Parts: sequence; structure tokens; C-alpha cells
Amino acid sequence: MANNYIQFSKLIPIKNQEERDWLQKKFQEEDDNDEGPICDWEFLEDDFWIYAEEYADFEALADTLQEFFKEFRDDGDSLIITWAEFCSKLRPDEFTGGGICITKDRYYWSNPLADLTEQMEKKDSDV
Repeated sequence: MANNYIQFSKLIPIKNQEERDWLQKKFQEEDDNDEGPICDWEFLEDDFWIYAEEYADFEALADTLQEFFKEFRDDGDSLIITWAEFCSKLRPDEFTGGGICITKDRYYWSNPLADLTEQMEKKDSDV
């Protein structure tokens, strides 16, 4: 039997105690809800470290961080998170990843397979 994993690691600079308190409260609420934690997290001096060694709920993470950006960040500020998805065995097509760019107004998803497929379709239509 094979296991699938998601891994990522990102530091978010914390500017003040109000930001720290907000993040602590929101991520603790996520940890305590019925769906479980959205990722692992901890505070490191002036940074908030979010990470995963096996699983992360990126939709919930994006929603939570966008709320944080709306509350505490300026227009034009963004955060980019990338991740790896892999399998404990060499199964075909079980290795990929993704990315997300979060701003206070929206977030943008990146998926290698979808991005490459779109590029190839565009290339074919340009011929």
C-alpha cells in the first residue's frame, strides 16, 4: 500500500501583537473544529510558520489567510505558497504540486498539470 503526502513550509512576518493574537485565535479555532487542523503552525520570534509534512487543506488556509490580509495587510501585499504532492511508492502520475498567491482581494491558484495543459492548448490554437 502506498501513502500520499503534501508538504510545504512558509514563514509569514508578524508585525505586532495584534496580528499574533489574531492568527493564534483563528488557527486554534481551525484546529478545534470538526474538520481538523488546516495545517501545522507555530510562532517563531517575529514570524508565523505554517507547514505540513503530510496534509494541508489549502482552500481553508487560503480563506483564513485572506481574512488576515484584509485585516492587517496593505493593498498590493501578497503571499505565495507552493507545495509538493508525492507518493511513498513510484506510482505513475502521483507526483505533482501546486501554488497559491493570496492577496486581500482574491487568491490565484496554480496547478502544474492544468497550467501545462492550458499552454499546450494555446500553442495548438496558435498554429
